[in-house]
Amino acid sequence: MWTALLAQAADAAPAPTDPGPATAPPSTWVVIFQNLDAVFWLTLLFIFLTAIIVTIFNARRKDKCLKLLRDYHVSYLTTTGQTLWGDLVVYARGIELEFDTPYRNSRNIHKSSALI
Repeated sequence: MWTALLAQAADAAPAPTDPGPATAPPSTWVVIFQNLDAVFWLTLLFIFLTAIIVTIFNARRKDKCLKLLRDYHVSYLTTTGQTLWGDLVVYARGIELEFDTPYRNSRNIHKSSALI
């Protein structure tokens, strides 16, 4: 008898209305990774931006030693034994020798500088 009364009392008791632990909204990364198209385009964008930044950086970077020689008056001895004099202009991918006075070479071309 007591078990029947206890069972009826347990059935009559209201169920607790505990909502449970609060769930946080999904993070931005979870939302992005659920959309695979966005992951593809973000990866592609990252690759292109990295390539552009590295290319710009390498194009602007100059040799540390040659950078110190910019605008110096130098003598350059070619492999044929000819000596050239002029001011040195240093670029990221080469060196230009600007002659003191322009001249015409053996092919009658007016020259004011030479790329080394």
